Amino acid sequence: MKKLYILCEVDKLEQVRSKMKSVGILHNPLSSTGELPATHMYCVLHLNEDRIEKYLAIQEHTIMEVSELEEFLQKWNLKIIK
Repeated sequence: MKKLYILCEVDKLEQVRSKMKSVGILHNPLSSTGELPATHMYCVLHLNEDRIEKYLAIQEHTIMEVSELEEFLQKWNLKIIK
């Protein structure tokens, strides 16, 4: 299993959730400062290679990467809002 991180801008969130047919994704808020308001949402899925390929095939309005959390957040200059 690998970790697939999915990142989405807040203003495209509902569109992405409806395409993926899941409201249980993209529920962690992010911003460049770690303060509200959130500019992005993310989630992590633990998937095998086949499932990762399926998610990548339907990717639209998101960034999807196999990564580790700290590396992923640093790359996109984002911090978790607590």
